[in-house]
Amino acid sequence: MSTMTRKPMAAAALLLVLTGCGDGGDEKGDDAPEPTGPTYVETANRLCEELIDDVVPITGDSAPVPDRARYVANRTALAPVYEEFDGELDQIEVQTDADRKADEAFDAYRAAIAALDEEWDTKVEQLTEEEWSRAYGKALDEFFGSPARQGLLATGIECPAR
Repeated sequence: MSTMTRKPMAAAALLLVLTGCGDGGDEKGDDAPEPTGPTYVETANRLCEELIDDVVPITGDSAPVPDRARYVANRTALAPVYEEFDGELDQIEVQTDADRKADEAFDAYRAAIAALDEEWDTKVEQLTEEEWSRAYGKALDEFFGSPARQGLLATGIECPAR
């Protein structure tokens, strides 16, 4: 090949490398488009902030351990609020691995809450008021330190009203 032919080919090859054309990918192998809009965590936290405004009028500010009657009334009144919230949460677009991890953590958190609620729906009829107050308070304290809640917090999501 002549020098005159090699120079344009070398220039063309350099141009391809500099403009990102060539091997078809980067070292990470990311072929997915860049995420657009807010992240899962940002959207979930916004929804959680909005949820507080729906929950506090039902439970009261700071929500101390409710007596049994208040627990039942709260569960009944909160069911449609949480159903709507969970539906909105399920509509958040998962665009990245971080989004997927946050979505999975929130699913685990909601499953843990559902299991706790199921347990306490049964105990509400079985315990005296004094036993209820002591046991429910202890269960909440344990839940706040649970792997499901800590996993959610580790993703950057704080959702005290759920």
